[in-house]
Amino acid sequence: MTPRHIAGASLAAAFLVAVATATVPALAAAAPGAVLTVSPAHPDASVASGTAYFAHTVAAGGRWTDEVSVVNTNDSSITAWVNAVDGITSIRTGAVYSARAVAAARAGTWVRPDVVSVTVAPHKQTTVIFTVNVPVGASAGDHLAGIAFESTQGSRSAGITTVLRSVVAIQVRVPGAAAFQLHLYGATLGPLSTTGTSGVTLDMEDVGGLLGKPRLEISIVGPAGYHRAVTVDLDTMLPGDRIIDEVLWADVLGAGSYRLSVTEDGSGRHGAAFVSTTVLPTAVQPSDQVTRPVAGAAPPVASKSFPAWVLFSGLAGGAGAAGLAILLVLSARHRRAGHAGMSR
Repeated sequence: MTPRHIAGASLAAAFLVAVATATVPALAAAAPGAVLTVSPAHPDASVASGTAYFAHTVAAGGRWTDEVSVVNTNDSSITAWVNAVDGITSIRTGAVYSARAVAAARAGTWVRPDVVSVTVAPHKQTTVIFTVNVPVGASAGDHLAGIAFESTQGSRSAGITTVLRSVVAIQVRVPGAAAFQLHLYGATLGPLSTTGTSGVTLDMEDVGGLLGKPRLEISIVGPAGYHRAVTVDLDTMLPGDRIIDEVLWADVLGAGSYRLSVTEDGSGRHGAAFVSTTVLPTAVQPSDQVTRPVAGAAPPVASKSFPAWVLFSGLAGGAGAAGLAILLVLSARHRRAGHAGMSR
C-alpha cells in the first residue's frame, strides 16, 4: 500500500508564489497566470530526465557552463527576475526551492546566471547562460540547486500579491563514496498536530550523501488484538535535511497502550526498526482523507496529510517539462536545521 501524496514536488517544478506584503516594480504587463516555460537548452540524451532539468557529475573544484531555454507561450510580454536558489526538502518530502527573498546558502551559491532579469516577448524564446562552480571542498554526493524565473508583475487581492515563477533544477553529483541513508530520530503515535486525527509523526533526516525516496514499513499493535501494517512511499529527501512528517492512519485508535514500529526499506536498504510505546488516554478518530476499509476489499491506504504550511499542488502535463504549481506564503517562519522548510 502506498500513500496519496499531497505535497510532493518534482525537480523541475513550476511554482506559484504568494508573497504577503511584497512590493515589486511593474516592469511588464503580464496577464494573470502568465508564466515562462524553462528547460535545458541542450538536453542531455544520456540522462532520462535530461529534457526537464540539468544533471551533471562534476568533481570538487570543477566548473561547467550551460544554457536555459526560456519560452513565453503567452499573448503578453513577461519580465522575470533571474535568481539561483537552493534545492530543499519540503516538510512533507519532495524537492522544492527556496524563495527569492531567501539568500542561497547551499548549492545555490555555486550557480551564477549571466543576467539578473529577462524579458521575453509574446510567443518568443530566448536563452540564459549560467555557470556552476563546484567548491574545492564540496562533499561527495548529490547537491541540488535551481534557477528561478520569477515574474516582476503580480496581481494583488485581499492583501496578498501573487506572482508566478518557474524553476529549472540543477543536480550536481560530486564523485566519491556516498549513499542515501535515512535516520529516524523519533516516531510517535496519536492525534496529528495538523489534523487532530489518528496518525504517525516522523522525525527523520537523510544523513547520507545522495538523494533518496524512503519506503517505510509502519506496524502498529494495540489493545483488543489490534494490528495493522502498511507500506508508505515518501517523496525525495535531500542530504542533510531533517524534517517532521505526518502520516494519516485509517483506523480509530481506541484508548490503551500501543507498540509502534517503523522500518525503512527501499531500493535494497533495510535498517533497524524504530520502536516506541504510546498510551492513548482516549480514542483518536481517523481523518476523512483516508480510504475506509470495505467488506471484501483490500486494507485501507495510509495517506500523507496536508502540510502545516499552505500548499496546493496539481499535475499540469508530463512529468518532465511541466511540473507542480505550489503556493508558498513567504510570511511563514523558516525552519532551518541544515535545510529550509516552511511552516504556517
